[in-house]
Amino acid sequence: MPEVSLGVDFGSTALRAAFAPPNEQARAVVLPRELWPWPACELNRGGPFPVGFPSVKDLLGDARAEAKPLVVRALRALREGVEKETSCSVGPTAIAVPARYGSAARTELRDAAREAGLTQVRLVSDSVAAVIGHTAGSGSGTVLVVSMGYGGYEAGLVRAVRGHFRALGYEGAATPGGASFDTWLLAGVLKTLQQAGSWEPEDTADLREEDWLRLREVMERLKEGTSGRAELPLGDGMSGQISFDRAKLTELLLGHAKGAVDSAAALVDQSGLSASDVDTVLLVGRSTTIEGFGEAAARLGGNVVVGPPELLAHGALRYAQRPGGDPDDSAAAVTSGDATAAVGLAELPLPDAQVLDAPVRAPGIRQARKLLEEGRPREARTLLRRIIDDAQRLLDEIAGTEPEPEPEPERGPVPQPRPVPSTGTAADWLALAHDLLEKKQFEQAVHTAHRAWKTQPDEPDIFEAMIRVHCDAAAAASGAEHFEDARRWLICAHAHDPSNDALRGTLVLHSYAHARELAAQGSTAEAADVLRQCLEWEPEHPEVQELLNRLTRRPGSTSGRRRIT
Repeated sequence: MPEVSLGVDFGSTALRAAFAPPNEQARAVVLPRELWPWPACELNRGGPFPVGFPSVKDLLGDARAEAKPLVVRALRALREGVEKETSCSVGPTAIAVPARYGSAARTELRDAAREAGLTQVRLVSDSVAAVIGHTAGSGSGTVLVVSMGYGGYEAGLVRAVRGHFRALGYEGAATPGGASFDTWLLAGVLKTLQQAGSWEPEDTADLREEDWLRLREVMERLKEGTSGRAELPLGDGMSGQISFDRAKLTELLLGHAKGAVDSAAALVDQSGLSASDVDTVLLVGRSTTIEGFGEAAARLGGNVVVGPPELLAHGALRYAQRPGGDPDDSAAAVTSGDATAAVGLAELPLPDAQVLDAPVRAPGIRQARKLLEEGRPREARTLLRRIIDDAQRLLDEIAGTEPEPEPEPERGPVPQPRPVPSTGTAADWLALAHDLLEKKQFEQAVHTAHRAWKTQPDEPDIFEAMIRVHCDAAAAASGAEHFEDARRWLICAHAHDPSNDALRGTLVLHSYAHARELAAQGSTAEAADVLRQCLEWEPEHPEVQELLNRLTRRPGSTSGRRRIT
């Protein structure tokens, strides 16, 4: 079987890749979000802020984390998708990582790649990959790469001479970057609420992981949007609104981001060069798109160029294709900045912030009813599910601590879920999940199956049983009113087991039926969204494609970014 080379951009927020089928141009792909989830949520971190939002990339090599299985799963799906697409086996592979990426993380990444079936793997620094991609593997000149993404920044000075590339030095640190900006903004919001007397430090301890993640998403939208106003979901039925001077916030963000520019300037100076020696300043990463950052980087040298998102993947591909078996590109001169600088960010208040609506604790059922009356059924449903989940979690905690009440004799025997002690085994939790299925308490059954799997996460039989509970719940929840719930359980199962073709087929069929029901109700846009997701799972499904074409009134097949599933 012929071989095809593969280039991988090992990013925090996305796993991008490029490959070139024989006699064809290179193609770029992005792994689906369910195969490369981000961010995680770390509570009780210590320091001035109680939470952090690391990515899988950040956690790799950390003995306390279990990131390696996620990396193996992602790289295996990537390899299998490319091999299916090209009818070739994946051969030489290059993975782009930050120059400051630690030795433990690099070792675990190589191990994960081998377990995923990638046997010819080399690592290349983000900066070198960016320059190779920018120059298409040829040309000469001195390029200063300023890369700033979610996980931090890197400045790399690379000299290209007729297709040969040499790194002159690197600078890098975990801040500034997308994660530190999000955390700073969130810290500022909570501090502003506290100063207004509408939030207490002890309230922070009540926030759960899902609450923190929702808040981080709001901060990301604030950071990248144009509005200075936001509604804050603060957990347990609490919400509030805050407003601030958008122009001043942009100014502060740019002020922090300029730390990467200063670091890059110091790197040029330490290398014995001046700005006039730099032919190109190459900006890479989403955080370099902050308003005014390009102008600030102009002082570093020649032409300022903004690299496209797939640049590193294409550069890594060309590196993988290079003859002669170059060794891993190593960071011989990496200077890592002070990662604790984020503390200074977290201590800053928001500029001219004003609390519009103080957080108030609203009765959940009443709030859901109000949302429904306002024509917002999806939000009402989400709130009610959250109330149910909270109640179920509390029931799980007290299960087995008190005797179940005896059923009243005149009503006949009422089946009760078997009690599970707080130290119950996976088998105990699975038995409870099946009892809940029989009682048609499907949401609780799925949640309990998760508890079983988390008790023994490395046991294949438990994992398969957990997946079956998801599928059984979806199959048993008949009726149009349960379509969305059942689909959500199947999507959850697919996220756990994306290589299960039978499960994917069930999910597509169910989603197709759901889309038809939505279309019959006149919800054309929602139906089209469901159908597009079906095509991500099964691109060649004729009935799905036909219905989508009818709903969108566009003949022919849909188009869009190619995704490996």
